[in-house]
Amino acid sequence: MKKKAIIYLGGGSSQKHIIKSLKKKGIKVILIDRNFDCESKDYADFFLNYDLRDYKKIIQNLILLKNKFEFILTYGVADYAMATVAKINEKFTLRGLGFNFVKLFINKENSKKIFRKLKISTPKTFFYGKKITNKTIHAILNKRKNEKIVIKSVDQNNSKGVSVIQNFSEKEIKKASKNALKYSKFLIIEEYIEGKTYSVDCLLNKKNSKIISTSLNLYEQGANYKNNLIVQPSDLNKKELQKLNTVLKNLFKELKNYIGPLTIDFIVSNNKFYFIEMSPHFHNPSGEILRGNKNPILSFINFFLIKKIKNKIINLKKIITCIMPLRINSENIKLSNQILKNQGLIDSKVFSKNAKRKTISTNTPIIIYFKYRIKSYKKILHYLNTNIKIVN
Repeated sequence: MKKKAIIYLGGGSSQKHIIKSLKKKGIKVILIDRNFDCESKDYADFFLNYDLRDYKKIIQNLILLKNKFEFILTYGVADYAMATVAKINEKFTLRGLGFNFVKLFINKENSKKIFRKLKISTPKTFFYGKKITNKTIHAILNKRKNEKIVIKSVDQNNSKGVSVIQNFSEKEIKKASKNALKYSKFLIIEEYIEGKTYSVDCLLNKKNSKIISTSLNLYEQGANYKNNLIVQPSDLNKKELQKLNTVLKNLFKELKNYIGPLTIDFIVSNNKFYFIEMSPHFHNPSGEILRGNKNPILSFINFFLIKKIKNKIINLKKIITCIMPLRINSENIKLSNQILKNQGLIDSKVFSKNAKRKTISTNTPIIIYFKYRIKSYKKILHYLNTNIKIVN
């Protein structure tokens, strides 16, 4: 008898919790990653060592596994893997992401067109295209010189190709545009919105679409828009969550033929929601698991198997997880733990991105998970920002 399996694209350190959780439920995991020594490899039932964009070789190898496993769905952890997810779904007739939605979700300008159609606020686009001309640059300089603008790749995630510039010159626009085009054939120049940045993870299945979790995203100050800290759940109040829910209901109706996970990044500025982009994967399922919730991907799987969301996602308001995917000083980890215990620290885990490295040095790239029982949300954020220093 064939065993049910999920085809899982991406095996970084943050995926091991998800894979372990899936295996506890008896679901086999076929893991694919270009890094032969990726940290989640040892937890998978079968491993394929390929670049996630190389769908032809991946599919060739999956065909060989078809007699052993019953594929139930495909999940990718990053935007650049979504075309492969769609190709796999098409080849093996799996329900989920199709090419029509890949183009919609991965191209940021296409997503913004949907937001505008639904009258959802989104930053103004000043330029979208392959090559920016001197005429366009001068038009931006004349109208926006004293404002901040964002220049970014049209189809990348994790802040690749993103620059934020202010009081800029022609030279700076060209430099930022060149950086964006290193990662994509197209770039966007858009309005910068000052405010707090959030993500919302959702699961869409036509009649039973729902919000799973919200995260607060804190970024490094400066030209490179790098994520410093992910805090889950976010600090959105009840009124803001109700407002978000109303906006999302309209979006869910527009995406009525899409089934699967959806993450939306947005900014709250002066009580107004600005939707930035959306992606067909969860933003932070590991945080949900560490907080004690069910694995959101299990909810996704259950829909495919029994046609409804069985796992109830509970809102553990008194538990918070903080994730820091940074190079940080190990001495500051110890310092923070001592200070944060007074703020309700329950547990902390440190994962080196180098699986063979046993000790954490000053420059080791690591991911830290902090888990707290909330006494004061603001105090926890304050201590995290002031007592954990980034090592350049």
